[in-house]
Amino acid sequence: MHQRLHVAVLAAAAALAAAPLTAHAAPGTADSASASFQVTTVPAGSEAGWSFTLVGPGTPMGGEHLESNGVAPTTFATPLQAGMYTIAQSTRPGWDQTSATGCVFTVAYPADADHAFTCSVSDTKEGRVTVGVTHTGSPPSGADAFHFVLSGGPDDVLLTQVAGASNGGNLDFGLVRPGEYVLCQQVLPAGWTTSFVSTGGIPNAGGDICLPFTLAPGQVKAFKVDTTSPAPTPSPTPAPTLAPTPSPSSGVQGVIGIPATGGGVAAPTGDAGLSVAMGLVLLPFCGALVAWGRRRR
Repeated sequence: MHQRLHVAVLAAAAALAAAPLTAHAAPGTADSASASFQVTTVPAGSEAGWSFTLVGPGTPMGGEHLESNGVAPTTFATPLQAGMYTIAQSTRPGWDQTSATGCVFTVAYPADADHAFTCSVSDTKEGRVTVGVTHTGSPPSGADAFHFVLSGGPDDVLLTQVAGASNGGNLDFGLVRPGEYVLCQQVLPAGWTTSFVSTGGIPNAGGDICLPFTLAPGQVKAFKVDTTSPAPTPSPTPAPTLAPTPSPSSGVQGVIGIPATGGGVAAPTGDAGLSVAMGLVLLPFCGALVAWGRRRR
């Protein structure tokens, strides 16, 4: 009786001793679980070259590092032991990790023997908004200052930039996440006009010209805006200054000559201007010809 009980106890002890080994599944055994990752990019085509790190029991110091080869899953070499693991992605400038599933998990044996854990990540490329500003067809100069405001998007941005001589009218609002935005050109002085209206800009209550638009992943949205100032008012042409007409005065104002062929004398003009000798008659007097007649005023 006691011998049979001892055998049973030994068998139970052996089972308990074997249980932890089965639960932890020694590294390298055929029934170990595995971990992999897979990348999707928006827009598609940039899936290769992303760096991922597996951290957890049995991984090297600092974790196991791998890079993606494309759209297919990439598998880590570390056989998984029982415990919690994390797969982390190193991001790139100009990209946002927009989703990540299955990247933190716990391995439990025997349930997870031969199980393949997959971390799926989606990365979306950011867009960019630029504005090229001219003043009547030329780059801004002097004291020109044209204000533009970009607002909205997933991060509810509010960015202001000024086009002037220092930047040649070239504005770059930098990288922003794809989404719905509004670009406004702030109110202009009276009499000024902007081509932003012809491209769809709508005046708001404050006088700004605003245009809503959608920024797609990886898109560079470039706007061209020409602002025209009113033509300068021409200065009035001064009236010409006329020299005063001299008043008539008494005295001789002019003479009428008698042709030399007939000899003669001069007939003076009167006060009212030039008088013309009328009815001249040439009479001989003492060997000379004398003009006789009346003056008409």
